[in-house]
Amino acid sequence: MLDSKSPQEKEVLTPTELAIKAIDDAGLAKRVTRHEFPAMGTLFYSVAVDAPENVHSAIENRVHELEGCWTRFSQNSELMKLNLSHGAPMRVSDDLLILIREMIHGFELTEGVFDPSILGQLMELGFTTDDENLNEQIRENPVVSHSLSDIRIDDESREISLPHGLMLDPGGIGKGLAADLMAQMAISLGASGIAVFAGGEVSVRGQAPTKEGWTIAVENPWDASDFLDTVAVHSGGIATSSMEARSVADVHHILNPVTGQNFATDVVQATVLCERAVDAEVLAKACFAYDCAESISMIEEVGAQALLVDRDGNIHRSHGWEDFT
Repeated sequence: MLDSKSPQEKEVLTPTELAIKAIDDAGLAKRVTRHEFPAMGTLFYSVAVDAPENVHSAIENRVHELEGCWTRFSQNSELMKLNLSHGAPMRVSDDLLILIREMIHGFELTEGVFDPSILGQLMELGFTTDDENLNEQIRENPVVSHSLSDIRIDDESREISLPHGLMLDPGGIGKGLAADLMAQMAISLGASGIAVFAGGEVSVRGQAPTKEGWTIAVENPWDASDFLDTVAVHSGGIATSSMEARSVADVHHILNPVTGQNFATDVVQATVLCERAVDAEVLAKACFAYDCAESISMIEEVGAQALLVDRDGNIHRSHGWEDFT
């Protein structure tokens, strides 16, 4: 169950150096430590409450392990070996298995709107890697009409079979999943509380620095120094996806899996709050498939909360959003 804030004033926590510093300056009674490091194409922050000294280094090391397994930017990653397996069954590690299962879960949760099997389409639009040999191997695979429902997983042998031509891009779901896994690990290692920021994805667990909970700001998509709102949670996940984030030649990385082009709805930015960061990321991406009113209805149907920004700068909130602000 997602825990909302207590109805009191709060400090704003965002994945920015300025706001992280605000925690240090607050004179909190609990021992709050923080750490930052680059991984998965973004900047990770871990903020821990009363944690053993090894927690932050353990998080960093584990995130790099997951990145090595999941990245699409290296032909040596386990994911890319699976992507280029030409339909042959491949025995996989637990790390890759959980990522694939979460991808399938997200696909089913959104009835196919969230679909990470768009690597070939991303490549065609210019989202290539620095490894030209890998780029060529990906281009040689046909872009096919298979879906994630065609993936076969043998639980006994832990083998996965991808239809030939279906290639997966971990993108934001990998960051959201990593944030959740690292939050769980930090608690298991003895931290009283933890917040893990992975770019636009955040996972919080355990005791927050203050009784009001962990507070997280929602940035203006056109001005990162301006906050549209804040939420406060004691446990849960939050993710923000924006059309203003990544593009190549005016083409954005959030694609309609049916057309291979950007969605043409009025949603510019979606922030979703729910029990896990990985689900928040999936639902945030799915919001771009609908206009704001339809997206809010979709979010409420699955029991999550959302704040959306449309192309005119108007803000749309789900009915339960105010319980966390």
